[in-house]
Amino acid sequence: MTTQNLAAGKSKSAFSKGMLTMYFYTAVAMVNSACNGYDGSLMGSINAMAQYNGYFNRYDNCAVVSDGTSNPCGPSDSITGLIMSINSVGTILATPVSGYLCDKYGRRMAMGIGSALIIVAAAIQSAAVHVAMICIGRFLLGFGSAISLVASPTLITEMAPARMRGRLTGTYNCFWYAGSLIAAGVTYGTLSMPSTGAFRIPLGLQALPSLVNLSLIWFISESPRWLVANNREEEAWQLLVKLHADGDESDPVVKAEFDEITQTIEEEKKIKRSSWYELIATRECYMLFYFSLFYYIRFSNSLIPAGNRYRMRLNICIGLFGQWSGNNLVGYYLPRVLTEAGITNTHTQLLINIIVNIWNFFCAITGTILIDILGRRPMVIFATAMATLWLMMLCIFTAIYGGTGEQGITMVAFVFLFYGLFSSGWTPMQALYPVEVLSYPMRANGMAANAFFANIAQFVNQFATPVAMTNIGWRFYIVYVVWDAFELFVVSKYFVETKGRTLEDLDHIFNKTTPHDVEHAEKPASVSEDGERNAEKI
Repeated sequence: MTTQNLAAGKSKSAFSKGMLTMYFYTAVAMVNSACNGYDGSLMGSINAMAQYNGYFNRYDNCAVVSDGTSNPCGPSDSITGLIMSINSVGTILATPVSGYLCDKYGRRMAMGIGSALIIVAAAIQSAAVHVAMICIGRFLLGFGSAISLVASPTLITEMAPARMRGRLTGTYNCFWYAGSLIAAGVTYGTLSMPSTGAFRIPLGLQALPSLVNLSLIWFISESPRWLVANNREEEAWQLLVKLHADGDESDPVVKAEFDEITQTIEEEKKIKRSSWYELIATRECYMLFYFSLFYYIRFSNSLIPAGNRYRMRLNICIGLFGQWSGNNLVGYYLPRVLTEAGITNTHTQLLINIIVNIWNFFCAITGTILIDILGRRPMVIFATAMATLWLMMLCIFTAIYGGTGEQGITMVAFVFLFYGLFSSGWTPMQALYPVEVLSYPMRANGMAANAFFANIAQFVNQFATPVAMTNIGWRFYIVYVVWDAFELFVVSKYFVETKGRTLEDLDHIFNKTTPHDVEHAEKPASVSEDGERNAEKI
């Protein structure tokens, strides 16, 4: 009998009614990534605006010129660092709250709460009359973003069929560049305004993606896995039939998929452990919390499956590697690289910055398309290896030639190559892989933990990089080259392939096999064309 694996799903037209509905549902969630990308491009442009610096210079000790007025020097370096990093502080502090909201009230409602906070934050910072208001706004922005960015990819991954999970969840993170492009365009357009509207308008428009999300979440459904976990099986069944089978309740694949979801979640409920216990009961967190108030808790390996410890390690690696691969280093100093290459005109630099974002978006989309074809592991290994190479070449050329003449143009080419390879491999993986490797009880809080480590890494980037570049210059690139080589070792040895498996397949495999056998394990969940499930082989 010819069999068809459940993970592949029944062959459906990419433009069937059910698929179009699912595209709409997931697109609403993807909008949240654009908000995060908007902020990533916004603040660098705002800090360069004379209108912004002129308005806030009275809060710093600016030099006084002969006519008694102050130069528009803007906020001091320390205040600027605070404004930039307070967003990450809000995200870090939201870690326990975001996971709780996703599990308690659902992924959709958590997105709505996060979007509402972002809208309030954008209003506060756009109306700011002193630095404290900007800091309050950006703190709330980080807090709300953390909630939305935990809920959104989780909803997409739990809703999508396995055969399309990589492309849909990967596309979510690609929207980061869409938001970044919008911010670059808006700030370029308001740059010539003589009033404070030059920076207030871009700060206020940061609420736009969240307004779209908050307006549309009422027209989308909740995650089918959350519905099952909250004893709403009939709603989950109807949703799966609607999205994955075009309303055909006799579809054998959807029947097997629903059975697999319900059985897996029921088994997890019987364990009766909290989702946070699943996360912290690992060797890594044991060491971190040993001298904390949790010192008296002794975690037994016999109680916690090895698979959960392995999941958490992969989750932490994704959070750290996505920020410490040199991408923030190169991005932060792109204007300096262009100046050293002989490109000093501000408008030209801004144009190149826009082109870099378009290039990154194109490469990220390409990687998202290929990730379900080539697989997660080959893509990230290749991307990490090549990004390491181009970052090393950028370091060598900077050391030898200082970025002048034709060698400077070559440096710009290395920047494009580095960014392109990073975006194709790591951009889709950052949102997709953590959700795939985490079990349902771990998923919401696990995504919050992923965001926690990512923002810790981002926080370190914001404070350490300027100091290091000032003191050791191009030699700081060597730190990232070595670190990227370490990343390549880790992803080659420990990252496992998740392509073509349902989330429940992955739960079964992580729990039944040792970590190194995960990739080679047989797929346990399969269904024949007449709907009969094959016996499990593990």
